[in-house]
Amino acid sequence: MEVPTIAIRFRDIGTLDSINAHKEIISEQGYAWGGWWNKAWEYLPIHAISVLDSLTKNAAIKFLFIHSEKNVIYEMTISELCFSHEPGQKVVSPEKDKTPAFYREFGGLLLWFKITSIEGPSSSEASETFIKEYAYCDYDAIHKSSDRYDYSQNNGKIVSSVEELLAQRPRTMFFLRPKTDADTSLSEPKLRTIIESNEENFSKEFYKTDGNTLLLLSDLHFSENGNNYTFQECNLAQKSLNSLMDSIAKVLDSKIASAIIAGDLTCYGSKVGFDKAESFLNNLCVSHDIAPESLTLVPGNHDIKFSDTPTQLDQPISIEWTDAKSKKEFVTFYEKVCNVKPNEYLNCGRRLILGNQLPIEIVGLNSNCLQQTAEHFQGMGFVGLEQIQMVEEKLGWKNESYAYRILVLHHHVFPVEYIQEPKANHMYSLSLDAGLLASFVERNKIDLVIHGHKHSSSFLEVGKKSHRSKDLSKFSILSLGSASSSDLIHGKANSVALLDFNKFGFVTIKVIQINCLGENDADNPVIFTHEIPIFKSNRSFDS
Repeated sequence: MEVPTIAIRFRDIGTLDSINAHKEIISEQGYAWGGWWNKAWEYLPIHAISVLDSLTKNAAIKFLFIHSEKNVIYEMTISELCFSHEPGQKVVSPEKDKTPAFYREFGGLLLWFKITSIEGPSSSEASETFIKEYAYCDYDAIHKSSDRYDYSQNNGKIVSSVEELLAQRPRTMFFLRPKTDADTSLSEPKLRTIIESNEENFSKEFYKTDGNTLLLLSDLHFSENGNNYTFQECNLAQKSLNSLMDSIAKVLDSKIASAIIAGDLTCYGSKVGFDKAESFLNNLCVSHDIAPESLTLVPGNHDIKFSDTPTQLDQPISIEWTDAKSKKEFVTFYEKVCNVKPNEYLNCGRRLILGNQLPIEIVGLNSNCLQQTAEHFQGMGFVGLEQIQMVEEKLGWKNESYAYRILVLHHHVFPVEYIQEPKANHMYSLSLDAGLLASFVERNKIDLVIHGHKHSSSFLEVGKKSHRSKDLSKFSILSLGSASSSDLIHGKANSVALLDFNKFGFVTIKVIQINCLGENDADNPVIFTHEIPIFKSNRSFDS
C-alpha cells in the first residue's frame, strides 16, 4: 500500500495567529501538540492514520497544512500521533501544557499530532508550485455518507492549485501522494463537490440526522470590544460555548439534529464580530456533530450595516434588498459557515429528517429588506412580497404536508413589548408587512414561527381565518431571548431554546437560561416549557 501524505486545511480564529502559537511552544518545549478540527460529517480515516502512526515509531513524517485565508502551505514534521481506534471516539490532548491555549477549552478531538518543526511558506507562489507536485488519493471513506460527498473521482488527478483544494470547502482533510506520469494532467480538472443545497440555498432533498432536537439561538451580538457582550473573558466564543453547553447538558434528552439562528449574530455587522460568530458556530457544529449546511441562518438588523446614502424623503422608497456594501460581511460569513454563497435575498430553506423519522421543513426569511440609516427604518422589519413569492417558488410547498414546518426571521410578527413610549420621529420596532407574513404562514400550513430581535422570550398561539380557509388556521410564535447580549430587559437572563421532538406526536419547547444574570436558580436552567401537538388535519402519521 502506498503511504498517503495528509493535508489539513485550517484558518486563524479571529486575530489569533495559530501557526505562531504552535511555534512559540515548539521554541520553548521542543514540540507542540496540534489537533484536527473535523467537520461534523467527517470520520477519522483510522486505517490510513494507523499506517502513518506505525511509521512515526521509526521516523518522523510530514503533514501539509493549508491556510484557507492566505492560500499558503506549511510543512510540519510530525513525530507522534494520538487517536482512538474506536470510530468517532474523541480524545483530549496528551499534554495540555504543550498545547496552544485555544485548544484547551475545546475538549476532545479525533486526532492529535506532535509537531517538532514548522516550515514555510516563502510565498503564495512557492505554495502553488509545491502543491502541483502532488495528486489526489483516497484510502478510507472519510465522510459519513458516501452519496453526499463523492471525492473518489479525483483519485489520480494532479492538484491544480491551492485554490482548487480550498474550493472543496466541506472537506478539511485530504489524502495526497507524489504525482506520477500516469496521473491526469493539470488541464483536465474533474473536481466536483456534491452538496445537498442548490445554488439558491434551498435544500432539494431531506438531510438525514441522528438527533430529535433543534437548538434555537438569537441575538448573540458578537462585537469588537465586548461592550455589548455578556461574556467578558478573553476568548468570547469559547466562554459563550462553554456556558451554553453546561446548561443544555442538564436538559437535553437527545442529540441535537441542527441549529436555527434568528439573526443579530453581531453588534455592528463588522468582520471582527462575524469572525467570532463563525468560530462559535464552527465549534458548535464540531461538538454536536452538526452539518453546517443544515444550519438555518438569517440576518438581523445589527448584521446589516447602515447605508452611506441618506434616505431621500421626497422619493418613493425602493426595495433594494440591501446594498452590497452593507451586507458584505454577512455574505462572507454565511459562505464560510454554510459552505455555500447566500442568494441576493439572504434567505434559505432546509429539509431535515430527524432520528425518529419526523420530516422538518424550515424557511428562513430576511426581514431587513428596508435599507437602514441612522435616521430611517432603524430596527424596522420588512420582508416584501417579492421575497415571499421567490421563497414559495423555490420551496414548491403545497397545502398538504407530512412535514413539521417552521418559519424563521429576525423581527417579530406581532408586538412583544408591553408598551412602547410614544415619541415624535422615533424608530419603533415594527414589522411593516406583518399581515403579509401571517397570510404566508396560513397559506403554507406553517406550524411554528421563530424570531428574535427584542431579547425577550415568550410564546403565543394564534388563530387566523380568511376567505382562503374553511377552518380556523392555528400556528404558534416563539420569541427568543438573547443568547449572549448584555442588553437585557430588567430581571431577564441570557437564554436559548430547544425544540424537543422526542415525545411522539408532540414538540416540547424548552427555554433555557445560560448564565446567572437573572434571579433564576442556575442549577435549574429551564425558564419555561410548553408542549405543542404536531398532528393537525393536514398531517397524520402511523404510530
